Amino acid sequence: MLLAEGTNIKAISERLGHSKVSTTLNVYSHLLPNIQATAAAGLENQLNKHATMALMGVP
Repeated sequence: MLLAEGTNIKAISERLGHSKVSTTLNVYSHLLPNIQATAAAGLENQLNKHATMALMGVP
C-alpha cells in the first residue's frame, strides 16, 4: 500500500526491517503492475513542463 501511495522506498524498507531496499522491492514490487507506465507518464509530464517553461523564457 505504501508503495502505491508513493512513499519513499527507503522509508518503507526501514519500517519493514529490511536491511536492503532491494529486498523490499523484490518482495513487494509485484503489487505495482503499472510501475513502468506510471514512471513513463511522470517523466513525460516533467519534460513537457520544462519544455513549456523554456518556450516561455522561464529559467
